[in-house]
This record gives sequence, structure tokens and C-alpha cells, in this order.
Amino acid sequence: KRNRIFQERIPQRSLREAQAVIGFDTSSWLLAERVRNLEKPFFVDHSISHPLTNHAVLQDVGERFPNWRNGFEPRLPELLEHEKKEHEMATRIVVASSFTKRTLVLHGVKADKILVNPYGVDLQSFYPSTSPKETKPFRFLFLGSISARKGVPLLIEAWRSLSLTQSELFLVGPISSQTRKLIPD
Repeated sequence: KRNRIFQERIPQRSLREAQAVIGFDTSSWLLAERVRNLEKPFFVDHSISHPLTNHAVLQDVGERFPNWRNGFEPRLPELLEHEKKEHEMATRIVVASSFTKRTLVLHGVKADKILVNPYGVDLQSFYPSTSPKETKPFRFLFLGSISARKGVPLLIEAWRSLSLTQSELFLVGPISSQTRKLIPD
């Protein structure tokens, strides 16, 4: 409902004046139709794997980490249909990883429509220190929704297996009270 209202409130004048329009997965199906009627290029920024692949991964995580099962509701068939419409109407679909591209292709999206644009960093401006400071612990920061959907139980398991000394793991982001109980000190 929220995504429908958002799309309906975009002024038609703004779409007519645009040279191209960018939408986001599961929030652009109406926008895609409006843009197509104006014969403008429409790009979808697809932020995660195909929802059916994502659901399968979450099921696996839920089996490995049963206490983390909250928030594992599958996508409604209606949302799957909206996303399919976005994929079909898009001029191009932009994804951040080859994994996401593979999952979309696996579920019927044409590979030549997908562009992989990985998240990155300017390595000229940001690079590891050549002389690590022995006085500070190694600090790792996870920034995002603290949930199984974001892989946090896997991250905690991997962190523990490393048995790092002089290290700290910070988890920063929204968290439910139920999930907070699962986070070790």
C-alpha cells in the first residue's frame, strides 16, 4: 500500500520532463507503466536477490539458527507479480553483484537486461594503514538492519570461529527486542 501511494503521488509533469526514470524493486510497478506510456527509459535498481532465492536462503538460515526465525514471512504473491512487471518493463535492471544477477536470471529475467554495478570504494583515497597501530584493537563494523535477513547470525558465527584477540565487532542498526536477546556481549 505504501509503495502504491508513493507511485501515485509522483506528478505526471515530473515524469514528462524527465529524460529517464529510476525506480526501486517492489516500489515501481505503477511507475514503470506510467513511464512506458511516455516512452521514456526506465531503470530498476534491484537491491537484493530475487525474492524466491532470498526466501530459500532465509529458510536455510532459519534451520541453522532457529532462534533467528522472526521476520521470515515470504513475499506475498502480489509483490512477486509487481516485481515481475518491473523486470519486464525495465529498460535496464541495475544490481550490485553477480550473485543478484544470477538469481534474477534463474527466475526468468533476461541476462542482457541486467547491469552489474558493484558497490565500491576509491582505493586511492581509502586504503589500509601500512603500519597498524598495536595499541588499538581491530574493529569491525556491521551497519544495517540487525537481522537474519542481513546475515547477522552467520556473521556472529564466523566472528566466533576466528577467535581474534584484541578485536571488536560492532553491530549498528535497527534491531527488534527479540533479536537483541540473541546478540552476545
